Amino acid sequence: MTTSQICGGNASVAVIDHPMLNNKSSVLAIVTPRANAGGTQPGPGPFELYYQPGCVPSAAGHWALHDRSSAALVNGSQYNILVITP
Repeated sequence: MTTSQICGGNASVAVIDHPMLNNKSSVLAIVTPRANAGGTQPGPGPFELYYQPGCVPSAAGHWALHDRSSAALVNGSQYNILVITP
């Protein structure tokens, strides 16, 4: 995650921009946090993904990653996302 992906000033939500997810509200998406080679650890979690109807800046038609503990997402943290299409 990078700070440019933060949704509307809410540091616990980041917009995901990926062709397998964009404008596809009917897919099943599963997220798993992971440590990266640089040692950056994700926040405390748990994490969830949801289809984002809108955000500032505009993110209509995108999915969002949310740290349900409301902790800020860690800059440089990485996640595996499994996308299953119907």
